Amino acid sequence: MTTKPADLPLFRDHDVSWLAKRVPYAEETLMKIKAGYRPMTPRFRRKCAQALRKTEAQLFGEVMP
Repeated sequence: MTTKPADLPLFRDHDVSWLAKRVPYAEETLMKIKAGYRPMTPRFRRKCAQALRKTEAQLFGEVMP
């Protein structure tokens, strides 16, 4: 069973506008990732975790290699 990006803690717990002010991605890009139109790359996951001072597991539920 695949988890939709919108159901992940990153997007479930944080508003896209709020995230865009804290992570190095534009609101439009974050909306595309949330909708599943753009992939969540390892770089995206790492940058979000660093910016929000949380682990990837806390934000995404699992860790990609």
